[in-house]
Amino acid sequence: MKRIERLIRSLLLLCLVMACWTQHRVCQGQSPAPLADADIVQHRYQSAGAPVSVTAEIVSANPQVADPIEYRIMVDAPIGTTVVLPPVLATIGDESLGRTPLDQPFADFLLTGIQISRDIPIDAKTSWRRTQLTLQIESLQSGLCRAPALEVAYQISGAAPQPSDAVTTGDQKVVGRKPGAQGTINIPALGVEVASVLVASDSPDKYRDIKTAVATPASEPAATLSPLIWFAGGALSLVLLGLGCYWLRQNRIPKADRWALQRIAELERAYADERVAAVEVYNALSAVLRDYLESARQTPATALSTEEFLEVLKRNHFETSVIAGARTILSQSDASKFAPKSVASIGVNPSPFDHARAIVEESIRLQTESRQKQRQTGLAAVQPSPDLARKAEA
Repeated sequence: MKRIERLIRSLLLLCLVMACWTQHRVCQGQSPAPLADADIVQHRYQSAGAPVSVTAEIVSANPQVADPIEYRIMVDAPIGTTVVLPPVLATIGDESLGRTPLDQPFADFLLTGIQISRDIPIDAKTSWRRTQLTLQIESLQSGLCRAPALEVAYQISGAAPQPSDAVTTGDQKVVGRKPGAQGTINIPALGVEVASVLVASDSPDKYRDIKTAVATPASEPAATLSPLIWFAGGALSLVLLGLGCYWLRQNRIPKADRWALQRIAELERAYADERVAAVEVYNALSAVLRDYLESARQTPATALSTEEFLEVLKRNHFETSVIAGARTILSQSDASKFAPKSVASIGVNPSPFDHARAIVEESIRLQTESRQKQRQTGLAAVQPSPDLARKAEA
């Protein structure tokens, strides 16, 4: 009997131990399991075993809300390979370089810009080319943000690459790709932790400034000037402007008298140095006298004939000898236009230069006398124009 009791007790103890061990295993089975590989979000992807090499990564160091982030996809393939980039381009139209969409949704991000570069040589030793797609993205929420899963399609064309065309991308060496191969490489959803711009307590009154505050001293209000000072300053400016204009007129713009005498002297020196002929002298003196009379007497002398020009001199009371000298110059000038060989040589006493100077000096004398009479009588001397004189004679 005692042996049977001990056996029963041993069996009960064994059953109790088995029950405790089973309960422990059940408790272990209910504990949270470690994260599966599918739940781990990576920020970089590198393809393996494909005829082309695809690298995708989110380039950013500790990004925060609204910070610019780059999503970069690099496809290395033999030269001549057709690479079809992810269909994210369909949301923004064509693949124009530098085209910038505005806040397009991109999974948990916003797509703010795009840049495409094609046929970039990898190095000088291989014939492989790189196609790169750079997406500018940003997030307006904090925490783990994921980009959508993308895919890259390819088709290899052309001659088969040689063993010398081997390319090392990361830890993978790609060599000997067959022409005509095609396929698609799936890029998983990459993600990154986006930090908040708030402090840990997320209190609205404890925002962290993007830049430190700079203390600036309060500026004192500028003293206002009285209207009298403004008026005085304006009047002084007008006076200075008038003086400046008068100085320029007197010193930089030569008077008609001074210009005519200077031009006559230049012609005389040129004839003395045998740089001009007699025909040219008479033509130039005629032009000088006409321009001078038109400026000094407000008479259209350049449009008058020789007789009309001499008539103007008579009406303005020029001396007879002066009018005779003008007739000589104008007649010789007219003859030079139709019969240059009939023009007489230039005499010495008196010369046509002396006649021209006499006309200018006579005009200066008459103008001086006219101004003196105006000051004495207070009346302006009115000189009839040739047109009015011809009308009166008619």
